[in-house]
Amino acid sequence: MEHRELPAALQLMDESIATIQASVNAGKGGGYLLPGYYTFRSSMDLALSRASQAEAETTKALAALHAVDGFTDASSKLGGAYLAQARALAAQGKTVEARTAASRALAHLQGSLGPDHPDTESARLLTE
Repeated sequence: MEHRELPAALQLMDESIATIQASVNAGKGGGYLLPGYYTFRSSMDLALSRASQAEAETTKALAALHAVDGFTDASSKLGGAYLAQARALAAQGKTVEARTAASRALAHLQGSLGPDHPDTESARLLTE
């Protein structure tokens, strides 16, 4: 996606999130989609040099994921959210916090996607 298209894409993402939240609030479900949308929105914010907003989106994603039962084992969803958080924190110069998030990402990604997956490698690099 080209940088000039990101603001329009971000608007569509916001509309999608609002629609899902309305569905959840109406008792019609769909809440399981929100963590992925928040994580992807974080990547978009980061591409627009909005690191603090990117971090806020990962906080929402992680809160939603931790609210779901069954995430005691390695999870690519949790790993992806922690990786996005590590990237947002690193972009803000929060090195210690970024390494902590990257370590959490690494544990989940190695266990779910394997040691050779590109996201696992990205998390590994951010722990250094």
